[in-house]
Amino acid sequence: MTNYVDILMGVAITAFGSAILMVWDYFKIYRESIERETNILNAAEEEMANNLTKAKSTLVLIGQDSENRKSREEIIIPLIPFHNEMWALLKINFPKHLSNFIIIKKFGNVSSDIDAINEIIRSRENYRTHNAAMTHYNDRMLIYNSILENKIGSLLFDLMDLNKEFEDKLTIKADEAGAYYE
Repeated sequence: MTNYVDILMGVAITAFGSAILMVWDYFKIYRESIERETNILNAAEEEMANNLTKAKSTLVLIGQDSENRKSREEIIIPLIPFHNEMWALLKINFPKHLSNFIIIKKFGNVSSDIDAINEIIRSRENYRTHNAAMTHYNDRMLIYNSILENKIGSLLFDLMDLNKEFEDKLTIKADEAGAYYE
């Protein structure tokens, strides 16, 4: 009889230990996924803010450079490409709270716009550094500036719209597990 009691006690203790282990694993996975999603969302939000600031300052620089081109000043302001890591990061591990199709589409559009603008900036910089002796140099730089003004103006609008959508759809609040979404 004691043999059966010992066996039943062993089974009960094993089942209890397994249940505690499963609860702990669920809690740990939940906490780690919340931390990962919070970090990804914070990184995306920070990059959006940086690109918004960079778009505004780049438009000012392009305006100054266009004025310099019209007055035939020799100093051409170099432009720095935009950051575009957020879309790659979001594609790899898209947070479940951003699974709204409109937000996904806007992130993709902003990413492709940034890629296009970065290519134009690289082309402008290559032209700026290698073709200063060309006869229509200033006119060509004005064309580059005009194209960039239009593209960056559109990007600025899209980034502000995405930022608003991002803030409207997502509020991060802290709890004991790290964060949860409302």
